[in-house]
Amino acid sequence: MAKEDWAIRLIPLLTGKARSAYVAMDVVDAREYEHVKEAILAKYSINQETYRQQLRALEVLEDVYQKWVRPAGKTKQKIGEMIVLEQFLILNTDEADNICFYVDTIHRIGCVLNVYLQGESLESCAGQPGTQRKGYSSGRIFDIC
Repeated sequence: MAKEDWAIRLIPLLTGKARSAYVAMDVVDAREYEHVKEAILAKYSINQETYRQQLRALEVLEDVYQKWVRPAGKTKQKIGEMIVLEQFLILNTDEADNICFYVDTIHRIGCVLNVYLQGESLESCAGQPGTQRKGYSSGRIFDIC
């Protein structure tokens, strides 16, 4: 396809801001692909500085990726699992808080039952939320909160 036909073929595909940039153009300029391209880029405020900023952000992202993932010696599957786990943890922060609430509630109920059944003092229930607590029914340590 000849470069002279590029603008004519592009115009029917334009929508939104790109279409409004084209409509605002001079009729003669609208036939030239380079003029149409410049008008669309200007409408979206895309210039050399935009590309520089995107490149810089990409460089920073690459650096952070290398430091976090340390991909040397890891398979694609292992890297994918790390990313999926990270997203799961981010998306489920509220659920983790709920688990800690339930663990704390279970601990308090266990303390009250021990006080009632074994005559222990309430001082045995002095564990603060967020600390390690011994579960009375199983003897396990709840240290996830």
